[in-house]
Amino acid sequence: MPDFKDLKSKAVTASLWAIVEKFSLQIVQFVVSVILARILEPKDYGLIALTGIFTSLSSAIIDGGFEKTLIRSQTLEPIQVNSVFYVNLGMGTILTILIIASAVPVANFFHEPQLAPVLRVVALGLPLTALTQIQRVLLMKELRFRKISLAQIFSSLAGGITGIIMAYSGMGVWALVGSALTFQVISLFVFWWKSDWYPKWQFSYAAIKEMLPYGSRILVSSILFFLMLQFNTFIVGKLYSKTNLGFFNRGGRLPDLLVSLIQSIVLKLAFPLFAKVRDEKTQLEELLRRTTQLVAFICFPLLALMFVNASDITLVLFTSKWMPSVIFMELFCFITLLEPFVVIYRELILAKGLARLMMRIFLATSAIEITLVLLLARYGIMYVVVASIISKTIQYWGYLIYTSRLTEISWKKMLGWIGPYLGGAVVMGLLVKGINLLLVHTHIPAIARLSFELASGLLIFAVIARLFRLNELSFFKMLYQKVRKQFHLMKLRTFLFKGAGVAIRRFQLHRIFSLKDDNRPTSPYKLVYMCGQEGQRYLNAALTSVYLFWDTLPEVIVISDGTPLNNIVAWPRKLEVISWKEAADHFEAQGNSGLSRYANKLVFGKKFSSLVYLAAKYPVFYSDTDVLFYSTPDISALPPDQTYIKMGSDVPGNYYSDFLLEQMDESRCLANPPFNAGLMYLNGDFSTYPKWKELCEVLATYQPPPGGLDYTEQTAFAILANHYNAANYWTHGEVLIRTDDKFALRFTLKHSPGIMARHYVNTRMPAFWRDFAYICINKKLSA
Repeated sequence: MPDFKDLKSKAVTASLWAIVEKFSLQIVQFVVSVILARILEPKDYGLIALTGIFTSLSSAIIDGGFEKTLIRSQTLEPIQVNSVFYVNLGMGTILTILIIASAVPVANFFHEPQLAPVLRVVALGLPLTALTQIQRVLLMKELRFRKISLAQIFSSLAGGITGIIMAYSGMGVWALVGSALTFQVISLFVFWWKSDWYPKWQFSYAAIKEMLPYGSRILVSSILFFLMLQFNTFIVGKLYSKTNLGFFNRGGRLPDLLVSLIQSIVLKLAFPLFAKVRDEKTQLEELLRRTTQLVAFICFPLLALMFVNASDITLVLFTSKWMPSVIFMELFCFITLLEPFVVIYRELILAKGLARLMMRIFLATSAIEITLVLLLARYGIMYVVVASIISKTIQYWGYLIYTSRLTEISWKKMLGWIGPYLGGAVVMGLLVKGINLLLVHTHIPAIARLSFELASGLLIFAVIARLFRLNELSFFKMLYQKVRKQFHLMKLRTFLFKGAGVAIRRFQLHRIFSLKDDNRPTSPYKLVYMCGQEGQRYLNAALTSVYLFWDTLPEVIVISDGTPLNNIVAWPRKLEVISWKEAADHFEAQGNSGLSRYANKLVFGKKFSSLVYLAAKYPVFYSDTDVLFYSTPDISALPPDQTYIKMGSDVPGNYYSDFLLEQMDESRCLANPPFNAGLMYLNGDFSTYPKWKELCEVLATYQPPPGGLDYTEQTAFAILANHYNAANYWTHGEVLIRTDDKFALRFTLKHSPGIMARHYVNTRMPAFWRDFAYICINKKLSA
């Protein structure tokens, strides 16, 4: 049995992101549509509405019913997912070819020659849709709507900007076409960039054969659904002018936009959740009740407000040239009133696996709608809308009755769930209409009047909800708290710093700094890093932090792992790149073959041998490349005339090699604070350690167990530190070594003002680059 509390938590988080996506998406689309409607003519919208007949149908065919099948399946094999991907892509390609080939006959049928080229270009978006379908479905299955949200919002914004630019350039209907194609192209790019799944070259009909019975019924239902969705557009486009079709389309756009927002959230959440609790009667009834009431709480008052303010909304947003669409907007509020509940019931039936039942219901209700529209359309375009209102009401009752039988919940009880919300919306609508009648003959500007009426309506409904104790107010309070938590100003700043850090890493923006010699004194030691080709960006950032915050400018030595290093920042003092081979050859010449073999064996051996080699020549300060500095290390108290090693400490555990400690009889290391070899000061000849040759030989011969990690280098440095000066190490208050990115850097600096550096052991990429962006922007951007 699924954990209902866990599902509830996931549903709230998912609903938050679904709402963020759809609201952001609809806001972008709404703003774009308002701007375009002011520029373009009704006939342009009529042409695009006709292309929607074919693209919507094609989208349903491309899906092939596999979307619901994949979500419903408890387990998925990779070959199944790959096979569905290639089926979708193949269908998208075939349908594109068919639409392009039939564009001229379709244009002739509608007596609109301009439709043919528009239809051909719009059809190119079908394969693009097919290419993103699997990524979207897999994210929906896991309720991971954050990635979907970000992809959709970004794509919609790009498409809207493209459409506006093209419209202002006088490109007419092509502005709408360009907007749609840009959306699909950007969506494809973002989904493939962010996706965890990529197709492989494998296909098996047998792997998806068992999906076909269920999927085929979904396919038929989807085709019929989209046909019915576009049926009225087809009839109006055939019988009436394209200008009238534009008014018809624009009038229905806002109610449909509002309801599609709610529907999209329900579609994304309802089916996965219903599928998880489909066999648990109590949980299913509770989930159905909450979903139904939440939709009623949002849908009814907003549609009531739109109905009583349709004239002002049209005048303010779209100008007077669109006033003939007002009557359509008012009537479409009734058409869409019950549609979200039909969607809920349909998703529940599908989650139960009864696709055949759903298809029968849909066929019956669709036959009724087609009959009514065909009978009444000849009397005028208004009768098409009236026929739709009647048929939608019949459709709602059909789904309500069958859902009642399926769940064993009384249909009267299900109506009772939404009754208070409908009553509250009616009362609110009447009061707002009264306010409208009082203000309409005043000299108040239309936009001010509309704003006052909308605000009054929402306030009135909120009061009614409070009086009748409608639970959805607490739900929205919880959502508000989550939004506040997710999008708090501080969290937003952290998010922006992360984005800036990623940009710096990807595009090497650290090079905006001009690291010049500013006459600071030279450090009394060499600053040493070990770096491979892939680590140069971290090295550059680490060096930049040294330049920004150190009071001295050290000479730098970079130990190469053998790969070419040719992309290091221009350091203002001497910067020398040496190969680890130099140290290995040195020890080989001295007869220390053990250390030479250790260096040849693994990268940590290269680091150990190179640092021992350099420390014998002059004092060195070693730092890993994932260390950022915030002040100059203080080594003034360290003796310059004796062998000495000072390391970082306060790591959570002893990352030592037990074998090495046992072989060297150095278990006393475990009695001292554990060391970390990511930040060290080294000076002197470490070969004076009494067991030096034995240590080097053990390092050369030890083999860690298969799959185990090799901590020999860390342990060897700890043994040397324990021998020479075990009590000396940098504490957590000086070097923040292991934190799991729970706090942003500004909190770290505030609560640990003496910190000189942070070592990003666990959270290297996101936290390192976020904090690097922070110190660049907040400290010395003009360095």
